[in-house]
Amino acid sequence: MVGAGSAATFGDSEAMGEGAGSAATFGAGRSAGSSCVPCAASTGRAATLPPHSAQRQAVELAPEGIGSAAFALAAGSYYAARLGEFRLADALTRRVREVTEPVAERDPVARGWLQIALAFHEAWRDGDLWTGLCMAEAARASFVQAGYWRGSIVG
Repeated sequence: MVGAGSAATFGDSEAMGEGAGSAATFGAGRSAGSSCVPCAASTGRAATLPPHSAQRQAVELAPEGIGSAAFALAAGSYYAARLGEFRLADALTRRVREVTEPVAERDPVARGWLQIALAFHEAWRDGDLWTGLCMAEAARASFVQAGYWRGSIVG
């Protein structure tokens, strides 16, 4: 088994105690025990997500990395909601809010990812489709303001 903090890349699945084709096989550059949400979802390992997500949430972010972190957290929230893991999705959505609110006025990309996370939260967890749509439209406007066309496609 590879210890936490060591890099496990393609082909290291045997070292991690997992068979070929497992989530570890596709986790290039990820450390053992930090499975991504989509990988865990596709391999039926959703139960392993909350402890690993807590580790990620404790990381202090550099100001220039907030937009990327907001994207990663919003994506994690999306996948957690798709799995029906609403407690985890709520925690990730709260973390997106925590990291983006201080910079939301000056960083429209980070603000857009927060709005995307809230859109999924409202639509899937609360069943409020109208509010979800309004948040998605606000996200699109934020991405357009930033000239970030990739995000504007999502919103």
